[in-house]
Amino acid sequence: MTTSDDFPTDNLDHAFSAVWRMLGEGVSDRRRVFHTPALVSVGLDGWPKARTVVLRSVDRENATLRCHTDLRSPKVAELEGNPRVGVLVYDPGQKLQVCLQGTATIDTNGEIADGAWASSTLWARRCYAAPLAPGTRTDAPFSNLTEALVARQPTEEEAEGGRGNFATITVEVVRVDWLYLLATGHSRALHVRDGAQWTHSWLAP
Repeated sequence: MTTSDDFPTDNLDHAFSAVWRMLGEGVSDRRRVFHTPALVSVGLDGWPKARTVVLRSVDRENATLRCHTDLRSPKVAELEGNPRVGVLVYDPGQKLQVCLQGTATIDTNGEIADGAWASSTLWARRCYAAPLAPGTRTDAPFSNLTEALVARQPTEEEAEGGRGNFATITVEVVRVDWLYLLATGHSRALHVRDGAQWTHSWLAP
């Protein structure tokens, strides 16, 4: 496990590897801050939109991150209109901020989405059987769950009713900008991808 005491701020290659390792740890351990980064897109109204997502998959070799979404969510239309996104996470224990930039791809019925759905729990699938599209105005607080599913896990058949609303968002990362906070002086670096190659540069914090 990477800790604030051994983040290698004197070696760009090692620091870059540490960032990807922490992202990977975020997928497997929900207690980690990296499990729930913020995904930032450009709204259809031109304003930036940020929301917390759950990190579901990290592939360092292909420089991709994946999260899941309801196909009816406004962010799907936003990403289809402008696939450029930011992913931001700050770990106060590590004193480390990581900002990633990339392009997002939506998958609804392909191999990625099918595999993600198959590996999802029934509790997770329950969200996609919601009767209203996320962001729909309501007259009162509403869980967006049917009355039958408010207090219990859905059956396989009930959960399958949400499959048509399920989609994956895969972000192909092209820039990684990290900032490490230290009382003795902060450290910052930028990693930029061109094809399969990464270039690494120190930045003034």
